[in-house]
Amino acid sequence: METVYAEFGALLPGTDAGQLHTEGARRLLAASEKSDAFDVIALRSFECEQDGKSVRIAEGIVVDCCDGTVPSRNPVGIRNRERLLLMYRQGGDIPYEVRALRTDFPATLHQNHVGPGEPRSLCLYFEPWSTVERAWTPERHLARVAWWLRETSLGTLHRNDQPLERMYFVTPWHLVLPPDFCERSLSSDEVLSLHAAPSESDRVEVIIGQFRPRHSTGEPGNTFTDVVPVAIAPVVHRPISDYPSSLGALEDQLAERSSSVISELTRAIESHTPTSGLEIKARGIGTVIVIRMPVIPSVGAEPERIDLQGVVVRASLAQLGIACGVLIDGKDGKAYVDTVMRLASATGTAQPVSEAWRDLVVEPLEVRVAPTKTDARAMSGVKDGGAEFDGLIAGVGALGSALADMWSRAGWGRWTLVDDDVLRAHNIVRHLGQYEHVGRSKAATVAGLLHGNFFHGVDRTAAIHAKVTAGDARVHAAIKSATLLVDATTSLNAPRDLASNDETPRSASTFLTPSGLGSVLLLEDGTRNVRLSSLEPQYYRAVLMSDWGAEHLAGHYGQLWVGGGCRDISAVISNELVTLHAATLARQLRLHVAAPDARMCVWSLDDATGHLAATEIPVKKPLYSDSGGWRVVWDEGLHEKLRTMRDTRLPNETGGVLLGYWDLKLGVCFLVDALSAPLDSVEQRAGFIRGTAGLKEALEECRRRTANIVDYVGEWHSHPDRVSSRPSTDDHALLDHLATIMENDGLPSVMLIVGDSDTTILTNPEKR
Repeated sequence: METVYAEFGALLPGTDAGQLHTEGARRLLAASEKSDAFDVIALRSFECEQDGKSVRIAEGIVVDCCDGTVPSRNPVGIRNRERLLLMYRQGGDIPYEVRALRTDFPATLHQNHVGPGEPRSLCLYFEPWSTVERAWTPERHLARVAWWLRETSLGTLHRNDQPLERMYFVTPWHLVLPPDFCERSLSSDEVLSLHAAPSESDRVEVIIGQFRPRHSTGEPGNTFTDVVPVAIAPVVHRPISDYPSSLGALEDQLAERSSSVISELTRAIESHTPTSGLEIKARGIGTVIVIRMPVIPSVGAEPERIDLQGVVVRASLAQLGIACGVLIDGKDGKAYVDTVMRLASATGTAQPVSEAWRDLVVEPLEVRVAPTKTDARAMSGVKDGGAEFDGLIAGVGALGSALADMWSRAGWGRWTLVDDDVLRAHNIVRHLGQYEHVGRSKAATVAGLLHGNFFHGVDRTAAIHAKVTAGDARVHAAIKSATLLVDATTSLNAPRDLASNDETPRSASTFLTPSGLGSVLLLEDGTRNVRLSSLEPQYYRAVLMSDWGAEHLAGHYGQLWVGGGCRDISAVISNELVTLHAATLARQLRLHVAAPDARMCVWSLDDATGHLAATEIPVKKPLYSDSGGWRVVWDEGLHEKLRTMRDTRLPNETGGVLLGYWDLKLGVCFLVDALSAPLDSVEQRAGFIRGTAGLKEALEECRRRTANIVDYVGEWHSHPDRVSSRPSTDDHALLDHLATIMENDGLPSVMLIVGDSDTTILTNPEKR
């Protein structure tokens, strides 16, 4: 059978470069002439009338391409010698285009949409031309053409694990539909209306669809064009199709795939037409038809997915209905339902009585569904398992609002935001909120912004304007229903109070250091055996004992007075640092909360290089002692350190000072660390007298490193071998003396005794 080639463009005499007007086309011709894989056949031009003159707008080189790499008789239908038109259009969005001139060139993936009757256009580049042009040469362009033909013939232009192809090529227009479109489109109480998203360009690129009550259609501002959703029978999957140029061609393509659109379209038009009629005059771009098409691999099989395809008909819905024969022209500017067709529709025998619809031109419209939380997780690499849980974020300031926004966009968790503060003017420098939100509740503001991340109703973040520890009934209910609580209050009281409540779910504490160069994550274990209140002193011990802790909490002096009140201050931290650490904390907490273990981690930024160093702090089992009505919280890490210091000084007794902090509201002393005996101490077999050498400096460094939180709380000493930790008379006398010293600050004193095989903790005075 003789091969037929399309006559595309005007034939130029000869193949001399002088026939071409543009340097781009001449360079392409020169590269083709010296290539072994391309034979130049002819030159063509494309002209149009401008101001009464014929102007050349594009030029092309007709070539035969054969590089010997396309296998013969491949199932795709690409031949080892293909006739192509290499086009150049100066000033075009993509100046270089390749058309396949063989009239029976197959429809394949990666082709551009073309006009009716035009040769197929090869989609050679995945990147935009602004990127491609920086490394583009005519020689590379020809190599890309040969690559496209070869990969397409082998079926490797797409990955093997890619799902069934869409029925049509991707198109330049985009229609975005609500995520629940398929369900709501079947409702008789609502109709779909469209509006063009403002793009600041001279053409409509994105169209937004939303459902409205049926009685609101036609009201000014509700829609810029007619739209009708249609659900059709399942479509049998076959290789990708050319985009149909007419409504009749669309119907024929669907018929080949065991489906149809026209009968469902006529019924939809009839149901969309009120008794008062439809305006015949077209508005906007015409009528958008949204086709819901289940895709099946073969007849009788279950659908593998549901595609939504859009077409634009350059006619009003009334004009379309008249062309289909379902409406009649009322001669008053409106169209009405044909009563004969209404009767046929009621009996299920409706068929178009006019063939005029077949010639109506249709244009492509890419349909996308607004993302759901499931879609957000898929695009963010978040696993569905464990992502649908109820969580609570306490404190939605700069850090808390950033965490909430990141988790919302990733589709991770259903959050309740709790904060009793309002947005101040200076907060907008680092907060998710904007100036228009100044004076409003932080919790409500952030929740509203998160709702706007998705289509209305997808994000259901709740807001409670209250303190998380204030005993509010709404907060109490939210805490009871949550499986994860994230404290971002930047306060000491919230995590301690929450940790003491057995109804609190697994909790995490997140905060930035005063300088903004560091961030901290404290996470309870899944069974809450290790709570935030016992992680806090272990964190401080790591600050005291580690090199990184020397400047970790430095910078609490970096404050900015933003008003006249003594508490009206703000830390000096850039939003860059907030966002950097928020991203780290958000991801690390999300990843680690799936594990049952507790975790403590500190991140430190080298501001000069941008290096972010992570330091894991080992979590030790908490220990509890009760004495005199007070509770003392410490841990196995401190216990091990005390025993080591005792063992290294045997057979003598030894001791030192205890470092920690009191929470008098909770009635708890948190032991952080124990210092070894000063060098001027007296260590004997039968006693120990603590010295003072270097102690003042050590306590000052302790306060500096911990932002004045950790301080002296008491003393510790050891007993010799084969002696228990039971306090002696001298020990009780020492405890009374310590109580006298601590009384100056109104605090109890603590004594810890490390015996041969046990440990005793005493407090004085007793709690009243």
